[in-house]
Amino acid sequence: MRVSSFVQSPPSDVDELFDAYNSTLLSLLDRHAPVRLRPTSVRQSEQWLDADCRAAKRKTRCLERSYHRHHGLAARDASKTQFQCQWRPFRNKSAAYWMKTIADCHNNTPLLWSKVTRLLEPSATTQQLHTANDLATHFTTKVNNVHQSKPL
Repeated sequence: MRVSSFVQSPPSDVDELFDAYNSTLLSLLDRHAPVRLRPTSVRQSEQWLDADCRAAKRKTRCLERSYHRHHGLAARDASKTQFQCQWRPFRNKSAAYWMKTIADCHNNTPLLWSKVTRLLEPSATTQQLHTANDLATHFTTKVNNVHQSKPL
């Protein structure tokens, strides 16, 4: 930043000063925090997944991130132990939910088959409607439109 034209010889015109400031910040961002596209997906959570399950998942993810950051044996062991502790209640809650759901379908064959189909064929993962690139393009266009609409 110190060696940029924005600092070394700042323009006297406000528009040029703004453009120099903007280009300096963009070049710094491109150098130190380049754009990375990452795929995202959205999946509907299971009906049996309650607040306790979400808290356990959150704790597991936190320990996994800690392990990936530090690569220590203690962090790995904590992550693996938490993962095993997380899935035992998950299996039990899932089994209890489906046993109750199927039992609730007594004497209603079409309802039972709809539940069994849902159990055997879970819904496919859907992609989000907007990617990070879509959002970046949207805001770039928006900023360009603001620049173009500046009064002279």
